[in-house]
Amino acid sequence: MVISEYYLRKKQIITFMLIGAGSTVFDLAVFNGILLRLGIGAINVLLANSAAFVVTSIIKYFANNRFTFANVRQISWLRGAKFVLISSGTFLVFNWILLAALALFPATLLLINGIRLAFGFVGGGVNFVLFRSLVFS
Repeated sequence: MVISEYYLRKKQIITFMLIGAGSTVFDLAVFNGILLRLGIGAINVLLANSAAFVVTSIIKYFANNRFTFANVRQISWLRGAKFVLISSGTFLVFNWILLAALALFPATLLLINGIRLAFGFVGGGVNFVLFRSLVFS
């Protein structure tokens, strides 16, 4: 691997992580705001999680398009569709894990947010690889 390619990949990973961290803070605020308003319950968790997912996915697509992958050309509906498809796949897996955890353990905000953060790290790594190779290539 050439030094410039190594630097670019390292810069992309760091930028992706920073955008992910920022959007996670916003995601948690939206999620917890909705959940506290509706109350804790499996359906309410899914509703709050879905709303937070939609809002932050839009932000993450535009931010990653512009800053992480430096794709300054015009926004592409095809790239956007691929981004949503990949994000939706990890989102569905995440919801399945979250619902399974809620069935096994008492539902508390601490547990729910802990699971959301842990999956965010794992899902973020998977998404970076998929976004880089399939969306922003």
